[in-house]
Amino acid sequence: MSPLLHGKQVRLVFDPLPEVTIVMNEVLILRLVGNLLANAIKASPAGAIVQLELDPMPRGESGGEWVRLQIIDHGQGIKHEDLERLLDPPFARSQPDEKTGEPGLGMAICRTIVQLHGGRWDVLSEEQKGTTVSVDLPAAAGVSRL
Repeated sequence: MSPLLHGKQVRLVFDPLPEVTIVMNEVLILRLVGNLLANAIKASPAGAIVQLELDPMPRGESGGEWVRLQIIDHGQGIKHEDLERLLDPPFARSQPDEKTGEPGLGMAICRTIVQLHGGRWDVLSEEQKGTTVSVDLPAAAGVSRL
């Protein structure tokens, strides 16, 4: 993310992350996090901060342990009507990467990665105030579907 962060003059902030173990496909989760961070950085104005948070969640009704990953930007936000179309692949596909020309994963594929891991996904956004993407994943005691 360094070239993108430096190019946009955006700072990535995260507190020391707690040690958690998630049953996952490492390649898919790295792509998911990379895509979500790239989206947040691209949506942020110069000099902004993008936050990455990872927190254990209280035991839910299922009794299992969960971890919540949040990526928070304070950028342009997503229009209310566009939030409904966010997972439509033609709409959701990220703009091509400036260096490779490759399009991003798209939000629909990101959501699929979360679902493959037995996780949950939520996007909250307000125009001109920013976007928060929350990804809840089962911790090591959970069952992975991969």
